[in-house]
Amino acid sequence: MKSQLTPEAPLGWEFPYGPAHITDFALFRDKIVATVEEGNLLIGKSISELKPLDFFADMHNLLVSGENLLIAAANGIYVTEDLNSFNKVMSGYAHGLEKLGGIIVGHIMSQEPLIISRDDGISWDKVSVKLPRPTFGVTAIAKKDEKRVIYSTTAIYEVDVIEQKAVELVKDISMTRRVIRV
Repeated sequence: MKSQLTPEAPLGWEFPYGPAHITDFALFRDKIVATVEEGNLLIGKSISELKPLDFFADMHNLLVSGENLLIAAANGIYVTEDLNSFNKVMSGYAHGLEKLGGIIVGHIMSQEPLIISRDDGISWDKVSVKLPRPTFGVTAIAKKDEKRVIYSTTAIYEVDVIEQKAVELVKDISMTRRVIRV
């Protein structure tokens, strides 16, 4: 009898809402790194040479900051300097990371969803701005400039993460799945 297993099955990858899939790419230490939702972190010299590392999570986004690679995942934000050791630095469902000059902005599932780091992702502080809560699978932020992001879920906001102020730009829209650079 022929096996019914997909090539991903031996690695233990699964995604209950469809096939496991690559969600993001980054260039880190002269290697291509890719996140898999849900699966192993992948690394290779080229896309065709990607191989799984011994790090498994429900991963969403990558961001290189200084000597660190940050990974936004369903159970938090991880930081690695070497792709061997991974430290969880923030808990919560994380799904977006943006570099704004000297700070990093991320978002988690919360009524105050924006978080910032001033030390390349090692520690995080909440931005005290209430916004519509993101849902599963939403990358709700995109960099506007060195201190502002566009945040979009069921409305669109321009948020100054330094001054911790938001301006609503558009009201009552369908849930945004991903915000692109503006």
